[in-house]
Amino acid sequence: MKGCGIAVAILVSVLQCGAENRDVNNICLGAPNLSYVASLISCSYYYACIDGVAYGYSCEEGKWFSTELQSCVHPEDSDCDIEQPPELPTPPPPTPSPMCDDVPDFSYLPSTESCQIYYQCIDGFAYRLSCPAYYWFNVTAQRCGNRYEFDCDLDTTTSVPPTTPANRCAFEPNFGLVENPSFCDRFFFCMSGMEFPMICWNELVFDYEKQTCVSPDQSDCDVTEPTPSPEPEPNLCENVDDGQSVLDSRYCNQYLTCQNEIGVSAVCTDGLWFDQDQQECVHPIDAYCPHGGNSASPTPDVCIGIEDGAFVASPYDCDSYYVCANEVAYRLFCPPKQHFDADRNMCDDSSLVVCPL
Repeated sequence: MKGCGIAVAILVSVLQCGAENRDVNNICLGAPNLSYVASLISCSYYYACIDGVAYGYSCEEGKWFSTELQSCVHPEDSDCDIEQPPELPTPPPPTPSPMCDDVPDFSYLPSTESCQIYYQCIDGFAYRLSCPAYYWFNVTAQRCGNRYEFDCDLDTTTSVPPTTPANRCAFEPNFGLVENPSFCDRFFFCMSGMEFPMICWNELVFDYEKQTCVSPDQSDCDVTEPTPSPEPEPNLCENVDDGQSVLDSRYCNQYLTCQNEIGVSAVCTDGLWFDQDQQECVHPIDAYCPHGGNSASPTPDVCIGIEDGAFVASPYDCDSYYVCANEVAYRLFCPPKQHFDADRNMCDDSSLVVCPL
């Protein structure tokens, strides 16, 4: 299965994915691999134990999980005895965003506080978005651009601060590239807020403004000369047919072509990834790379089988969600102090939204 380069096949039969709860991994201690374990807080939640890691799911509406049957069933057939929470009252309808009055759907509006921040109006609600670090939004062009393309009339110090090394892709758009702070010849490809390691080709170095690799004399990278890359793992070509290529163990765009179980290294250019199944360099949305992410958990392919334009709740946090296009998930963020409501397909005040995470 593929999609966004980060699809993972999970052998479960559920209608609605939840999120991995990073504090409940101990719940899988002693559980058989690929088995299901009941939640400790809700009859409708359960966990899939995969290689000792717990991945959370919820049953379809009106069903409870049964440990004995290892599936979601009618509540009368479930062995769950957890006291259920009271049914919450229906919240009042949210207040539309005044800034979106008389603004066509899907139009973009600038922020009055930062040139980097902008908003998209959908059904009268303003959804907060961000240009990449050091890029500014231009309302006339309806897109982000660098400082050489667009002027900023606001104090640029109000822009979102640069992301931390642990989360370099937090404010980057899908398919954006960010520098590796330790090496001039390496960078990260951003997808759904996750970072995927890449390396430049032909002894080039990465340039953030140009969003590609350039000649060293065209770059202002001042990182000290990088240490040589470690030798490829000797067993990558073990039992691999001559002429077949395998993905490198470190980068999404580097691969080894095997001959007599010895690999010759090569690098995909122009932001492409190497896909081992297709045996060629392809666009990242058509490839699978296991090296990315800011957490150890797989990323669910939330838009597979979902119609274009549909919204899907994030399985990792409550203030972001995804819009689906061609089964590819594009991450969006709610306005400040709002959470995404999966039942109503919209953002609303966090006090009015039940967040299961």
